[in-house]
Formats: sequence, structure tokens, C-alpha cells
Amino acid sequence: MQKAQCYANAVQEGIRTSRKKRYEYIVGLGLSGAAFIILGGATVHLLAKQPAFSPYEIKVAKNAARAASSGNGKVNNPTNVKSASATQSVKSCSISPMTDPLLVKSLNPSLRKLAEYEQLCAGAVTDTIMVFTGMPTDLAQASENATDMAATLKEFAKYGLHPLVVMEPTTSLGLINLEKFSQGYYDLALNAYYQKLKSQGITDTTMGTWVPFPESNIPEWGSTNPAQFGTNFVRAANIQKQHFPDSKISIILDSLSYPPGVLDWDGGAYVSLSSYLQAIPKGLVDSFGYQGFPWAAPAGEPFSNLDAAKFLKPDLAKEAAEILGTKNIWLNTGTYKTFYSTNLAKRVEASAELRAQILASIMSQAEWLKSRGFTVTISLFAENKTGTAEDVDWSYWTGSDPSGPHADVLKSFLADLKSKSIGFWLFDSL
Repeated sequence: MQKAQCYANAVQEGIRTSRKKRYEYIVGLGLSGAAFIILGGATVHLLAKQPAFSPYEIKVAKNAARAASSGNGKVNNPTNVKSASATQSVKSCSISPMTDPLLVKSLNPSLRKLAEYEQLCAGAVTDTIMVFTGMPTDLAQASENATDMAATLKEFAKYGLHPLVVMEPTTSLGLINLEKFSQGYYDLALNAYYQKLKSQGITDTTMGTWVPFPESNIPEWGSTNPAQFGTNFVRAANIQKQHFPDSKISIILDSLSYPPGVLDWDGGAYVSLSSYLQAIPKGLVDSFGYQGFPWAAPAGEPFSNLDAAKFLKPDLAKEAAEILGTKNIWLNTGTYKTFYSTNLAKRVEASAELRAQILASIMSQAEWLKSRGFTVTISLFAENKTGTAEDVDWSYWTGSDPSGPHADVLKSFLADLKSKSIGFWLFDSL
């Protein structure tokens, strides 16, 4: 345990010193020549100095902490994993015919990447793609951000796809003031933002699903105060509903929680999420998002955490969904091809068989929730982040050719999801 905690602390300290970015803007031209925003692909780093961690940096730290707190100290070693039947007699993994042959030419890099998944399965694999945006704090930002987002939403609608919009409490200058948000300081800007979206032709349907203040039970935003989260989430959701009453709202919390006031990454534990949800009226949200990722210790070291029963504990998700009064749960997760990808001394590679085993454990958690009467979706993070702050490759193939043993594993997993009536959403980008 002591050694595991050292690993967790070392990883966290490395993240603290790197702080490469908070979120990324991808600027592409919309149909009218306007710019639009989405996470992934070619990036423009607008935040030169950030006080917060990126979602991907957090993955590394929080899963290290999970490994340290799991207590079993067992190594999940690819050489000890029984061969999975990932490539045997794979059934169809498409849910419908291909979205559109022109998807490969979309203005949006995530949608162009989706075309590769459709090539893998010879048809559509999902109708929902995750995107990220910040929050406006003044009228100028509201107008600019809404114009950009409107172009993105229209591009999704063009191909009949739904965005899952993760709305982070950030601006180009850093984090917003959460206390001020609670007091209504940003209400005018947020109202103007949604008014601008509507004036740009965005409807309740094209809005998709929005997720304000994501992962607020971890120290990412400088606060883990459940009461403050509840106040801010309800405020943001109600403002959205004023302008788009039939649009969808969701919450995402991490499987690992940090007590109020604890901003050190060593303080997390698997506990009930109820304190973050009690202030949220039943019926306000359409779904509950629950996040957990595997973590690999450096090469030759123990205490990896690759079992979804530990990093994606389903009983906590069940309780949370019941508190919120929703029967819809989405699990935000992924599997890695390499950890510490550019560090040859630490680099860890996962075989296709190991990734199949991790996906099988994720599937087991989804099936457990489904057996309890929930509609379950796997939201898969699958972007190659080699060379960035977290230095992890979450992808299943190299380049634009969706082939090879890792692609075969994903293909089998998608076919299993289809056969078991478990949904699939995606984040990936060129």
C-alpha cells in the first residue's frame, strides 16, 4: 500500500508540474465560414496559464489513487491473461446503415473520425458524440461562444447525429468563480448565450444533451463542495430549460469522490454520491453519467487497477440514478493501448487480449445495471493522447485504417453491446 501510494503521488505531482492545458479548442470552418469548437484533433492552446487539470490528466491521477486504495496489490499482467475470444466469429457491430458517405468530409474532426468507426462495422455505430465547451462570463463571450457552438450543433444535425455537450466552468482566462455563479453573477451572460443559440436556428432537438459542471466530485474545478455543485448545477440547468424546455440535461460524476475542501489528489475514496445529488429535483435530468478508467502502474511495478468492478463500481451509479429519478445511465470509460507512451522506462503496453478482458469487465458492470432495470450506454473515450500531458494511447488503431487486433477487439465489443441492447457513445477525433 505504501508503495502504491508513492506511485499515485508521483503521477499526481508530475501532472501538477505539467498542467499542459485545461481544455482544447478545435477551430474549423462552419458552413457559413464561422468557427466552431470541439475537443480533440488539431488544437489551439488558448489557455497559456491554467490553474486546473485537463480531464485526461485527471484520469491518470485519479486512477493511480484508485490503485493505491484498492488494497489487493495484484498486478494485472498481460502475460497472465487468458486469451479472449475477441476475434472469433464476430457478429455485425453496426446498428444501422452508414450515416452518410460524405461523413468523411465533415467539417468536424470528430465526425470525420466517426467515419472510420463506420468503416470498421460497415455501418453506423452510434448517434451520439461527446463534445466540450466552456461557459461565458460576459456578453461578448456569450455571443462569440454561441456562434461557434451553433455551427457545431448544425454540423451534427446535418448528419442526423446528437451531441453530448460537456459544459465546463472555464473560459479562455481560466476557471470561473463558482461562488459568483451560485449568486447569479453570470446569469446574464448564460441567458444571452442560449438566446444567441436560438437566434442562430438551434432547436431543442439539435441541442442534444448538455452536461454542466462535469466531475464536480473531484478537485478539477477548485472545489468539491456538494452543496455548491447542487446549487450551480440546478441554476445552469434551469437557465438552459428556460430557453430550450425540451432539451436534455445530464450529470456526470466520477467513481472516486473527494471530501468537501479536499483538493489534494491523495484524498479520494469510493463513497456514495448522494451528497452531490440531494439538491437536484427529480425529473430535472434525463440521465446520469458515471466515469471510471483503468490505470496501469509503470513497467515492472505492481498495483495496476484494470478491473471495472473496482474503477467503475456499479452500485454507486445505481444509487445515484435512483436519487435523481432517472432510469438512464451512461458509463464514461475506455481502455489503453499504451500508458506512459513516450517514456521508455515506464511504458506499459496492453495486448489485444488484455484490452478484451478490461472491456469484458466494463460490460459486466453495464449488464449488472441493466439487470436492475436501467437503460445503459457505454460512452467510450478512444483518442490517442500520446505525447500530451497524460501520454496515454486510448485508441484502437493507428492512422485512418480501422484494422488490426485491437480494432478486432473493439469490433467484437461493439457487436456484444448490440446483441445485449446496451448503447454506445463515443469520443474520438482526428
